[in-house]
Amino acid sequence: MKWLLLAFAIGTMATQANAASKPEPLLVLAPYLPATSEQGPAGRDIEIFAAVMDRCGIDVHFHFYPFKRHLRNFTYEGLGDAVMTVPPDMDTLGFESTPYVYYQNGAAVLESTNIKPYHLRYLKGLRVVSFAGASQLLGIESHMESFASYSEFADQRIHSRMLFLNRVDVVLADGLIFAEINHRLRADRTYADKADLHQKVMFIPIFAPTPYRASFRKKEHRDAFNACFSELEAEGVVRAINVRHIEKYRDTVGYGYLGY
Repeated sequence: MKWLLLAFAIGTMATQANAASKPEPLLVLAPYLPATSEQGPAGRDIEIFAAVMDRCGIDVHFHFYPFKRHLRNFTYEGLGDAVMTVPPDMDTLGFESTPYVYYQNGAAVLESTNIKPYHLRYLKGLRVVSFAGASQLLGIESHMESFASYSEFADQRIHSRMLFLNRVDVVLADGLIFAEINHRLRADRTYADKADLHQKVMFIPIFAPTPYRASFRKKEHRDAFNACFSELEAEGVVRAINVRHIEKYRDTVGYGYLGY
């Protein structure tokens, strides 16, 4: 009996020692963005980030917030060990990684309108809607006066509804996010009696791809991320993830999203 108790005690101590030695998962603040970063986790952006951390052998746990709030919580509230999807115009209080994911913003129109917005100057006299903060991120301030109207909404479902209801002519958005939101609206059917949600849309990537990076509290985590990302990129893993997700929305984005 004493030997059994001794063995049990030794086993318990070993288990506790292993638990104590295993590092806690990194808490990563992530944005909620349809098709790219969602609970699951699921999406192109978050899959690339998770693949890099997995290659590094670092466990991560994601907390999701509305876009930009995840950045404020990391920078000003001191939450999290890392934050992903940091835009180029944002400074964070951390060690910033190399760009690991690119978003492709462009102009989406209904094909039936025969509008061909291949450049910002083609939006002159048109009704335009975009996401919150788009005027600065996309650098369209000097063109806005030429639009018939311009508005921004954080809830990008509003953009699609306005387009299908013919209340705007052009939506400026990331192609994959726009396509996924349309897919969900069609599945929901809440607005099916108010607008034809199956109207064919066309996406034209009139902006250069926007690079996004991550930021870490600790330099060693940032350095590991950069090294692991370089490995996956060289092996074609990053490209494969991008292509797989873009293929899902090929009917909307065509072959212009990031050149894939």
